[in-house]
Amino acid sequence: MRNMKWILLLLLLILIVVLLLVYRGTIVAIIKPEKIQRTTVTVLKNEKMAFLVTDRLVTQVVVEEKKVLPGIGTRSGYLIGTVKVYYGIDLSKLTPESIEVKPQKVIVHLPSPTVLDYSVDLSSLRFFTRETGMMKVASMFMKNDDLRKELEDRFYKEAIFFFKTNGLLPDVETIQSRLKGFEYPIRKLIHLNVEFKIKGANLKLDSKH
Repeated sequence: MRNMKWILLLLLLILIVVLLLVYRGTIVAIIKPEKIQRTTVTVLKNEKMAFLVTDRLVTQVVVEEKKVLPGIGTRSGYLIGTVKVYYGIDLSKLTPESIEVKPQKVIVHLPSPTVLDYSVDLSSLRFFTRETGMMKVASMFMKNDDLRKELEDRFYKEAIFFFKTNGLLPDVETIQSRLKGFEYPIRKLIHLNVEFKIKGANLKLDSKH
């Protein structure tokens, strides 16, 4: 009888250990959810994760501005240059509060994808003008600075419009599908299922024309 008690006690201990191993993520989530939050944020802020949620886009942009003076003619300005855009999710905005901890899983609330960085290759910029009618004569007394400034101010907007209309900016569904492959490493670390939720794209830019 005594041996039977020891056997039952041993089986009970083994069962407890097995349950702790199987449900340790759930137990930690209930007892210390802030630990799960900190760990998840740390994992998400590494370089591999940033690579998954960021696209590097490069293209040449042509911006045109036309001014018409009735009875005199037209004056058109053109600015051509190469732009580089990084578009995706800013993981630096993640905080522990971005991680919703539940008994069986964590839900990662990610910010909307947007333009993270934008730059123009200054060495690629080309500016020129074309005139018609009497504007050819009038342009000899005009400065190009104002016209060029107008074109430069529109450069960013035109670049983003080009990327959008040509379907080059990844949508929420595309980024979400990339994140699927990263769920397992996180799940293995925190012992809980992982679900990513991304806010809708907030980029609303239209061409002037």
